[in-house]
Amino acid sequence: MTSALAVIPDTGANYLDQIYDRDWLSKNNVKLLTFSELIDKIRSHDAEMVTK
Repeated sequence: MTSALAVIPDTGANYLDQIYDRDWLSKNNVKLLTFSELIDKIRSHDAEMVTK
């Protein structure tokens, strides 16, 4: 299985009612990761891929 991450910055105008709305995030059980949490997640995923 292959994973990919794409970061495509834009104005965010299309997402104002979603990812920039803390109530929407909470209601939809979406947790935004901090930078360090994201790095840890990537590293643990990489480690899993090496052992497969």
